[in-house]
Amino acid sequence: MQGGPQPDRGDRVVGGGDGAWLFSYSHPTLAAGLIPMSSASLLDIPYVQRMKWTPIWLFQGGLDKSPDPGTTQQLVNAYGNAGGNLKYTLFPADGHDTWDDAWKQVDYFPFLLRVNTANPWVLKGQNQFCPGVAINATIGVVTGLDGYQWRKDGVIIPGATRDSIKVTATGTYDCQVKRGTVWSAWSPIPVVISTKQTTPAPTITTTGLETIVEPAPDGTTGASLMVPANYASYVWKRVDSPATLPSKTNILNGATPGQYTVSVMEQFGCNVATANPFTVISANGPNPPGGPVNLLATTTGKTQIRLNWGEGGVVQRRSSRSTRLWRRRDHTNWSVSLRPMWTVLW
Repeated sequence: MQGGPQPDRGDRVVGGGDGAWLFSYSHPTLAAGLIPMSSASLLDIPYVQRMKWTPIWLFQGGLDKSPDPGTTQQLVNAYGNAGGNLKYTLFPADGHDTWDDAWKQVDYFPFLLRVNTANPWVLKGQNQFCPGVAINATIGVVTGLDGYQWRKDGVIIPGATRDSIKVTATGTYDCQVKRGTVWSAWSPIPVVISTKQTTPAPTITTTGLETIVEPAPDGTTGASLMVPANYASYVWKRVDSPATLPSKTNILNGATPGQYTVSVMEQFGCNVATANPFTVISANGPNPPGGPVNLLATTTGKTQIRLNWGEGGVVQRRSSRSTRLWRRRDHTNWSVSLRPMWTVLW
């Protein structure tokens, strides 16, 4: 903890992962945070209540047999049911060696620097509440230290001297903890309880450089549509011939010509947000898209050719790679720079 004796911030792999779990169970007040990789057991479940306040980031390989993903998921579910501070990342193509992919995560080292014994956690991670809904949250830090003191909006809460508090009002809550005779600084990252805003409707787009005209020149007959991946639930529907579609994720594959929408819900969301209809155009229908007109190819170097063309209807844009090549020059003209190994189809 900052401002006092510093506990361990640990990442451990394989047998070391087992050791990290065991250390945290034996000395929970010394573990500020935990990143076990390829390590989980049903024997860890009885310790969930003791560890639920400690930030944990658990990594699992989808092809691993020891532990297998099913075992790890049971542990993850136990933490979820307890409202614990556990983040779970599954690498579907990894076996037991998850550490290389774990170390590549953008938030890996920031996570290690962020954890702090005095940083509180609100059970289930819910720090926002819908308008008109009574606030009822439990905020806490690790059990077993020698002293606790809590504040709301910078003012000490009388009598709040335990490892957790119940809160019923919006505000900023932080604490300081004592080890022996030494008090920590106040929480570097407090919990802010606030009112949740209405979820805005997402915007449907195509994935990568997918065309919205089907069938496409490369032979595909269905587009891939997507919205952001930060929602808790997704319900895709076809609008022009009403039907609920199978996809429950942020991506809908195989969208044939027609109109589509998706309704989303955030975790702890206050409303269902529905996207405006998105149209996949039929290349064989009325008013089909025209081809490019006034095509002009110009060399811009030894390895580049720039193509400029006018828009003869709806332009189909597709590349053999996912990097965005296309740039709109004005309302009627398009341009692209080509390098070796790239393929452009009309």
